[in-house]
Formats: sequence, structure tokens, C-alpha cells
Amino acid sequence: MERDDARAVATRAADYTKLRRGAAAERMLRAALTSEPGNGVLLIELARALHAQKRHDEALSAAESGTTSGAA
Repeated sequence: MERDDARAVATRAADYTKLRRGAAAERMLRAALTSEPGNGVLLIELARALHAQKRHDEALSAAESGTTSGAA
């Protein structure tokens, strides 16, 4: 996945999360992460989507992964 593509997915997922569609954002992000599992931008956005769904432990884990992998 190209860097710009990952950012576009993250931006779209953020929009879904803001619209209270965290599950849709999560699906989109997890699909993108299959081709780029260490992408920090995608992982941080996944953390936000999970947090919005009140899945705090999973959100923390995704955030920690995203901050240790760096923003791709």
C-alpha cells in the first residue's frame, strides 16, 4: 500500500468514527493493515475507532503498536 493510500484510508476511517460508525472504520482499517501491518497511522486510527466502540483494552493495544512502529 502506498503511503498516500494509507493516509486516505486513515482519513476516511476517521470520518466514519466521527459519524459514530466505528465498526465500519475498524473493518476498513483492519483490511488495510493486512497489507501493511506495521503502519503507525493505520494503527493509531484503529485505536480511535476501537475507543469509540468502548473497546478500550483493544484500543490501548493498537495505540501502543502504532506508537512503537512509528507513523509510516
